[in-house]
Amino acid sequence: MTGIHKASGMILILALTAVILSLTGCTGGSEELRIGSSAPDFELKNLDGQSISSNSLRNKSIFLNFWNSTSSTCVKDRPVFQELFENWSGRNDVVLLTVNIGENQATVKEFMESNGYTFLVLLDTQYDVSSRYAVQYVPTSILIGKDGKIKLNTVGEYKSIAAIEKQVASYLD
Repeated sequence: MTGIHKASGMILILALTAVILSLTGCTGGSEELRIGSSAPDFELKNLDGQSISSNSLRNKSIFLNFWNSTSSTCVKDRPVFQELFENWSGRNDVVLLTVNIGENQATVKEFMESNGYTFLVLLDTQYDVSSRYAVQYVPTSILIGKDGKIKLNTVGEYKSIAAIEKQVASYLD
């Protein structure tokens, strides 16, 4: 193969890669999710049908955890989030919001009741909020500071409450 053929082949591969990435929405990251950028506003309903908005929590840091009950990893770390919810329930500086993605109210309610979980769950049945936050995998956790800026964006399971608290401690007042 001559140098011209190699160069042409390389250009073709790069062009095809660019087309595929643009068609699949892979742009190397969402502008909204860069650490330090403003978090997208959202409003979702909880399991009781009450709306909760990020705007109503502006004076607190928000620890968002996106999950669903069909993910074994999410199911495995729900006890950690139950413990975190109990530990943080009396705090005025931070709130835990778990966001169930793609499941209906009855399914999530059954999962919560059968496991004895009482942490707050918001329902993102249409993937509106998870799309705005560019969530591609569950579980994904995002910390929004009191200033409304993204502080952390983490994909994967938490094995202990200590792991979460260690990670977020420096961002909380």
